[in-house]
Amino acid sequence: MTPEGKVKEEIKKLLAGYEPLTNLWYDMPVPRGFGKSQLDFTLCFCGLFLAIEAKAPGEWLTGGQRVTAWNMYCAHGSVFIISNHEGIAALRRWMERVYDRATALGTLHSGNPKPVSRRAPDRKKSFGHTTRFGRDDNT
Repeated sequence: MTPEGKVKEEIKKLLAGYEPLTNLWYDMPVPRGFGKSQLDFTLCFCGLFLAIEAKAPGEWLTGGQRVTAWNMYCAHGSVFIISNHEGIAALRRWMERVYDRATALGTLHSGNPKPVSRRAPDRKKSFGHTTRFGRDDNT
């Protein structure tokens, strides 16, 4: 396994601890040359956007990754560049702080949300006794 792969595995272990709480969604986009480039991990945690780029120790972001990270940061997202255990510890502290704040404010989702129906509401129910032509059903 590459040094960057080891860092990614450590990040996945950390995220796996938060995933059962249903307040974490994350994805590891696969670069295919189409669309916008992204960093290694894209997350939504307790309602906050976060991106993580894993690097081997001693490496830094490429030019495209720097632009992507800067754009995410300018959009008020958090960006972590992690290459060692100190970076993983910083991410853990950040996640604990965010989770504790969300718990204190009562903004955590409990369980799975209800599915949203995409069907249009029934007009009879929406507007009381009128039909779509504006007359009572009895006339």
